[in-house]
Amino acid sequence: MRLVSLALLVLTVAACQAQRRTTPADIPAGWLPSAPPQPETEAASCANWARDSWTVALSPDSTMLQIRPGESRYVDTATVRSGRLTSENRGEFGGDVWWEPTNGRRQRIAQINLVAFAPTRAALMGLAGLAHLSINEGRLVRFDQASNGDWSVRTVLDLGAAPEAFTTLADDTLLVVTSGALLTVRAPSHVKAIYRNAVWPYTYATSVVRDRAGIVYVGMRSTVARLSPAPSGLQEEWLVRAECPARKKTSDFGECSCVQTKH
Repeated sequence: MRLVSLALLVLTVAACQAQRRTTPADIPAGWLPSAPPQPETEAASCANWARDSWTVALSPDSTMLQIRPGESRYVDTATVRSGRLTSENRGEFGGDVWWEPTNGRRQRIAQINLVAFAPTRAALMGLAGLAHLSINEGRLVRFDQASNGDWSVRTVLDLGAAPEAFTTLADDTLLVVTSGALLTVRAPSHVKAIYRNAVWPYTYATSVVRDRAGIVYVGMRSTVARLSPAPSGLQEEWLVRAECPARKKTSDFGECSCVQTKH
């Protein structure tokens, strides 16, 4: 009887652990799923002109999605041996990466539009690029420090479009949101687009996370995109605030207002 009870206990614990690994994160109260707009529609235009923007994160145990107001970052910092690297991204007006040693003078080591530093076990990486007018380019770069303290920056991979947000998965794989696509990226040679959306270049992603069920959440202007695994790939829906389930143009100058949908 004891052996049977012990076996049942082991099976129960294993089942609970499996359930925790595969259960999607809970959505905060006040948010509702909605169909994403099609390109070149009024709803897509209103998403582009929206004044609200959202960032996403997961609770420490990954059971709850956290949604907060937020904007895209234009500066970033990476702490390294004997100092830190800092970046300033001014969009179409350029950008700089600086070396700030613990003891010594601040030095500019690169003139690039760095979106974010991306530390990996192999090296300090960075996501750089720009989307402006007809320009839409992005790359993964690597930072290396020589024995004399000098820094070098080199391109490792072409991302095909400007990066906007990322999170780190297992094996130093980066999940990267670009202006129009979701990529998996791993140096030195892996870049794969796993999802594309023609509306995303106009909603400016701020952040991205993936829960234990493999569902991806992208914080962006006006909404949070939720991408769920499906037989054909990833299936997208938007999470919208209950008080603003849809938007409608109110002028020819891009202004939109929240409207209630009909059931």
